[in-house]
Amino acid sequence: MVSVVAAVAAGCFGFLGNEFAVSRAVVFLPFYVLGAVFGHRIVGVAARLPIVAKAGLAAASGALTWVVFRADLSPWWFFASRSYEDLNADAGEGALMRAGLLSLSALMVFAFLAFMPDRQGRIAAAGRRSLAVYLFHGFIIMGLAMMMPAVLEDYGRWVALGVCLLVAVAVVAVFSHPGFDAVLRTYRDRVVGLAPRRQGADNAS
Repeated sequence: MVSVVAAVAAGCFGFLGNEFAVSRAVVFLPFYVLGAVFGHRIVGVAARLPIVAKAGLAAASGALTWVVFRADLSPWWFFASRSYEDLNADAGEGALMRAGLLSLSALMVFAFLAFMPDRQGRIAAAGRRSLAVYLFHGFIIMGLAMMMPAVLEDYGRWVALGVCLLVAVAVVAVFSHPGFDAVLRTYRDRVVGLAPRRQGADNAS
């Protein structure tokens, strides 16, 4: 509950900007908390749902996504990196909008988990290797952002949406490669391993 309140309240403070992704870290904190505390339980519940419930989740997610799409919101609402004032909304309107978008995101994640097969495969492997995707996708997006206004203007939103989906698939496919994952995990293990060694060296001196 504390993480949810923090996520909604973050938009009231302009100093929580995009620098070091502070605003995004706070806004998406509920998902990290849920995953860390209830992750295995949520995955288990989603997998055991009957097919009728799964179909209902998919339909609800699709319908709500269409409503949001038709609302033509500023894309910055989805980045969670700007204050409500920057998004031309007062605190009450911004809080309701953010709470609604977070709820929709949670519903869609749960629906996605419900359809995930309980077996190893390429999608499961990509999920295990998502660290590189998380760290490096921003560089691709920054490059894509320079060309997308022209695509949107010349070809319309559906073509632009298709381009974004294709790029998303390509980014996941490339950065979830075992090579990227192995390099990052090796670097992480070495950095983490420095802490006890440094402490031991200090004690020895």
